[in-house]
Amino acid sequence: AAAAAAAAAAELGRGGNVQVAVRLRPFMPREKGQAQAAWVQSVTSVHLKVLVAQLAAPPKEEEKVFAFDHCFSSPAPGGAATLSSPGSIAEQQLVYEAIGKEFLLGNALAGYNSCLFAYGQTGSGKTHTVLGHERDPGIVPRLTAELFERGAAEYQDMRVSASFLEIYNEQLKDLLNPDLKRKKALYVHQHPQMGVYVPYLTEEAVISHSECMGLLDFGNKIRATSQTNMNSTSSRSHALFILRITCPINDGKFQRIRSSTLNLIDLAGSERVKKSGAEGQRMREGQNINSSLSVLGQVISKLAAEGKGRPVKHVPFRQSKLTYLLTDALSGNSRTLMVAAISPAADSAEETLGTLRFASSVKKVKTAAVQNEQEVAESDLLLQTMRTEVEGLRKEALQAAVESEDARRLESKAEAVEHAVRSMQTRFDPTSWGEARKVQANKRREFFQTLSMPLAIGGMLNDSGGDGLQEGVAANSPYLLNISDDISLAGRLLYFLPEGPPIGIGSSEDNRIRLLGLGIGERLCEISVAPGGAGVEVRYLCRGGRLVVDGQVVADGQPRPVRHGAKIVFGRAFAFRAVVPSLGGEALPDVLASARPSRSPSPEPDRGPGGCHLAARPGGGVVLSPIASSAGLVTPSGGREHPLCALLDSMPASYTDVSERTELLRQARGVQDDVDEANDLLREMEQPLQQCLEVSFVLRPALASAIAPSMPAI
Repeated sequence: AAAAAAAAAAELGRGGNVQVAVRLRPFMPREKGQAQAAWVQSVTSVHLKVLVAQLAAPPKEEEKVFAFDHCFSSPAPGGAATLSSPGSIAEQQLVYEAIGKEFLLGNALAGYNSCLFAYGQTGSGKTHTVLGHERDPGIVPRLTAELFERGAAEYQDMRVSASFLEIYNEQLKDLLNPDLKRKKALYVHQHPQMGVYVPYLTEEAVISHSECMGLLDFGNKIRATSQTNMNSTSSRSHALFILRITCPINDGKFQRIRSSTLNLIDLAGSERVKKSGAEGQRMREGQNINSSLSVLGQVISKLAAEGKGRPVKHVPFRQSKLTYLLTDALSGNSRTLMVAAISPAADSAEETLGTLRFASSVKKVKTAAVQNEQEVAESDLLLQTMRTEVEGLRKEALQAAVESEDARRLESKAEAVEHAVRSMQTRFDPTSWGEARKVQANKRREFFQTLSMPLAIGGMLNDSGGDGLQEGVAANSPYLLNISDDISLAGRLLYFLPEGPPIGIGSSEDNRIRLLGLGIGERLCEISVAPGGAGVEVRYLCRGGRLVVDGQVVADGQPRPVRHGAKIVFGRAFAFRAVVPSLGGEALPDVLASARPSRSPSPEPDRGPGGCHLAARPGGGVVLSPIASSAGLVTPSGGREHPLCALLDSMPASYTDVSERTELLRQARGVQDDVDEANDLLREMEQPLQQCLEVSFVLRPALASAIAPSMPAI
């Protein structure tokens, strides 16, 4: 039934109207204690309580009802609903099944251009719905995963190229090629046959879901985000992830090419300066965001009037970069879906009302999508026609006055059409497609070998001098690549590791790399680089801090070699990948061995679960002795035995065997890891220790009855 409904929705979308879905997020911690103003009454309706001003009386509360194609309510943390309607509770997979599976992906595979854009105030859950995160992916990751599965099943040869574009302060930025010294600036161009596109925007040929996610992750890490009062990771820019799908079809009689473009757009949220607390650069970003969204509102208003049959003289698409790029999605060759993200809190009722009114206007907008399918001969003819157009434009540019405005305009137009020809040629011709994959592989290899990207943007990412590079930094210098979930916590994508004195990492201002957060001491550790960048070592310094290298906690104060590609976690939230270009991925040689005395490893006894000694007692019990207080199961007072061990030791051997007790202790060890981490966090948070972690064990009846009298002692 759900599949049939989704298919019906896809067919309805081909009728011309923009589809609108509304998603209500749960309450945030900062909204605790607020009244609920918005709720989802049914799968197609949203209710909102608002205060309406009266002429001679206090404001009157009114309940407004809005109807849309789909309405979802997200589950609150812990599974509790934010409203009383159980049928409306929707998780990420359900949202994708309803609006992404057939309307977006189904239309795209059928040869129709499709577009998804998310709209709403900052902190309303737009990015969560569109992108999600690793543990709970949103529409885009789920769509790309199914794209390659269905594409392989339905077509013999499907070709997909991906682009990632950012609009930041009305400037276009290629998130897959962040080189600030690129020769050609990005701009928006409109062509009668090709529609609206961005010349010189990177198009990466991808063949799998993992490659798509790699590009998406790379772009998101350099996308502009910042913390405001409304959202700790507020998007400060609009982002467009573009997938171009080309499918050759051979039915025995004719050879055809079916192509489509899938635009997946995450808009920055509208915000009020008073609520967001934005100042300085954040405030200027918010002004640009609100300006582009205001133009979008004007465009939607005029298109909605046009959809009702009223004549409209002019639609201001070109008034902002965002609306210019959305020209086809809102009025041209596209199947379009909008997701309106809203908050349930009464404090956001005014913004929620604005979002719902905007969404109601979008419902009235009509598009005119057509299937992009043509014979191979027609495609060749189109390419030849566009090549001829390029030649004609260049001839006109030569005839115009040198360095005149007309000459520059004609040359720019010729370059834009030429880029479109190369893009189409790459996607239509299998030979060109294979060559494009090889070129990408070579560029990626050169990137990691020469560090061209880090050196090009070094002025933004490190403590650079006037020449844009750190002292001691060369093309083969090792560096730390930020792979944290939110790189804005550290503030930088890269940290170079130059030769010379040890590089201090910690919270104090005298460290070369300064990090602030839980688990970061004043001088957490030092990193040393061998001459020529031939090796890297890290040494733990701060007691009470946390340093993890390749999953192993480092706390012994001894220098530890760092291999190429090692994952290093500083504190609780800062994850980095160590890149040592001179090693080329080989194991790190111990090039600094002469700088410290050699040590021979001592043999270690057999260990039980979690790194503890296990020994069987004559009476059938098991003793779990901690090797160190940080690794073993210990009491809060630092006792030598965990109460669970003592309890098992006191039980008759007939109730449990060694294997059963070992498994119970192994599971308890997993719980103890969480307890240790929670205790560490509480000690660092400078708050009263009033937190409690409850642990439950499910025991078989015979064992439960045997230890029931002693259970309160655990």
